[in-house]
Amino acid sequence: MIRIAGLSLTGADGSFRASATLKSDRGPNGELWFEVQGAALPDRAMAASAFVAALTPISTFLGENLTIDEPIEKELALGIEAIARGYTRNWGKPPIHVAAEGVRVKARENRIVATSFSGGADSFFTLKTHLGPESVHLIEALAIVLGFDTPLEATDKHAELLDWTAELAASLGLRRFVLRTNLRPLFDPHANWGGVTHIGCLAAFAFLLSGSVHTYLVPSSYSIDELFPTGSHALLDSAWISGPTRTLNEGWEYDRDDKIRAIMDWAPARENLRVCASRTSKLRNCGRCEKCVRTMINLRLLGAPEVPIFPHPLTPQIVRDIRIHAWRSQDRYRRYRQRLLSAKRDDLDGLASAIGIALLRGRARTLRYRIRAIFRG
Repeated sequence: MIRIAGLSLTGADGSFRASATLKSDRGPNGELWFEVQGAALPDRAMAASAFVAALTPISTFLGENLTIDEPIEKELALGIEAIARGYTRNWGKPPIHVAAEGVRVKARENRIVATSFSGGADSFFTLKTHLGPESVHLIEALAIVLGFDTPLEATDKHAELLDWTAELAASLGLRRFVLRTNLRPLFDPHANWGGVTHIGCLAAFAFLLSGSVHTYLVPSSYSIDELFPTGSHALLDSAWISGPTRTLNEGWEYDRDDKIRAIMDWAPARENLRVCASRTSKLRNCGRCEKCVRTMINLRLLGAPEVPIFPHPLTPQIVRDIRIHAWRSQDRYRRYRQRLLSAKRDDLDGLASAIGIALLRGRARTLRYRIRAIFRG
């Protein structure tokens, strides 16, 4: 069982901290905390709801029941068992029980729509889609997270991120919320970040921002026809609903090519897109990691001109050098095969050949991995 105890909510409007102690048989143990800047202080039950949201995905993945010694928001309490069942079905795990009492929380007035914002293609697509006056969910704030893509101790990168997002938000006339958490170092030893735990953290942020936000947009990672068991899912991302605040998976009807096509002529995205997975490149795109090269290939196949966000043009050698881990993500491997076919169709011989070599190397690594797994087993 995972138990959430000793909830603490300190601070005031504009700056507050929520923390609780986790006690678990096989999962995370210790203090989990969240710090929030720029938002109104939430009701205590909404802060408790945030911890339940953060812990539900990892609890279902580990097969541990979840309990909290504080009441959470009533509507979430009524629906949390269904959400947990959805996650256990997603992982192919046995069901768990979530024990939480519920209390009504009155929704506050004058709240807004915020979007989770990382600077990647999904984030910019959601931002561009919902900035216009005819948008169904008119975005008025960006939610920036410290401690996700970069370690908590990377203060120089965080300072650069804060400067960059402050300038971007100001240029678009948006507010900015800054959230910081130790969830990753606490959870990473027990479950994969991208595959399991990160969406619970985003739902937790939605509830922590409930004093200022009524709808929290989560840019979709995959289109509806690409769904498979992973941390972000079009149905489960939108299941986090409370009386005052809900999350909403946004952009699930578009694939990655659709999104890049939509934003590549939009100046804020062309000048600011940040997709790099390298932890050594600060906020700049290194142009060589798999995620950078994947985006550069998409831009080339879509006929986009060279963009200033990458330090050098795409070359066949750069493509050949990327590491495609087929055993980690069959979906990613499938997408590269689609890019290979597109490059052949568009007569981009050098690019097609390079993608083909990268795929062959990826398959060879997969074979070696599986052989080692057999002998280890």
